[in-house]
Amino acid sequence: MTKKPLPGDDAKTMYKERKLDRIHRFLMAGDSVRGYLVRGNRVVREMKANHSLGPLETHVIGQASLGALLMAANLKDDGRIRLQWECGGPVGGISVEADTHGTVRGYLQNNPISMEEKPDGSLPDLFGPGFLTVTRLFEGKAEPRNSTVALQHGRIARDLTAYHLESEQIPTAMALSVAFDGEGEPTGAGGLFLQAMPDAPEEVISGLEKTLENLPSLGKAFAAGRDAEVLILDLFAAQAPRFLDSKRVEFFCPCDSGMFERYLKGLSEKDRNEIRDHGPFPLEITCRNCSSVYHFDESVIRKLLS
Repeated sequence: MTKKPLPGDDAKTMYKERKLDRIHRFLMAGDSVRGYLVRGNRVVREMKANHSLGPLETHVIGQASLGALLMAANLKDDGRIRLQWECGGPVGGISVEADTHGTVRGYLQNNPISMEEKPDGSLPDLFGPGFLTVTRLFEGKAEPRNSTVALQHGRIARDLTAYHLESEQIPTAMALSVAFDGEGEPTGAGGLFLQAMPDAPEEVISGLEKTLENLPSLGKAFAAGRDAEVLILDLFAAQAPRFLDSKRVEFFCPCDSGMFERYLKGLSEKDRNEIRDHGPFPLEITCRNCSSVYHFDESVIRKLLS
């Protein structure tokens, strides 16, 4: 993977920002509620740069990526989670994948997203009708676990919340936000995941719902430099949060030139011959999940595909 440099970036800034991007695990309300809070300022900025995204596209893929990181943190085994939106609206679709090590990657089906006015002058629904598929993949297990639900709200956090209620029947709440400056550059990004344990009292769940209704923008809070753990302690003081651990999160894709060499070798004989004999040279392959570009000159292609 190749990451594009960010405007005004230097080694010290990069190290500091990556160090602060973390996911924090905690319990509260007498350990009857578990929660995860993610700060993803650098994650979203790097995704924007690599995929050459505008503000709307950054908002969409940023929220989806934060949601994937939160759900991956809830996996019991070492593995990955893939979230895929297929929809009829201007977004077209989203695919993001995160793992238990705190890495995330993904792409938009339509980049840029075209928001053309309807004949009556209104804008179309961003997502429109469609489906959300959640896939869990675990190391050492051949068969992934898939679950698909219809989109109900057209908002990423609310549809992920609805997925947990419908597919897993667990009281869950999610909040996702990305904040921007006046120039359309992302300045902060954050997400919150709360899930009731089986023994959570009804009054605890009701109290959390009221708190979430007035939840401030996590993106704006992190853009302002708020400390993640202090933020949780302030928001949920009455529930006495108890922090378990935290780990870094990062925009990362495991792609490399060797992966695409294997892909080329796996093509049909007809396609291999076509590329070997007619090019184009150099051959460029772009990774969909991170927009890294890999170049293969003519001599390499002929050797690979001979």
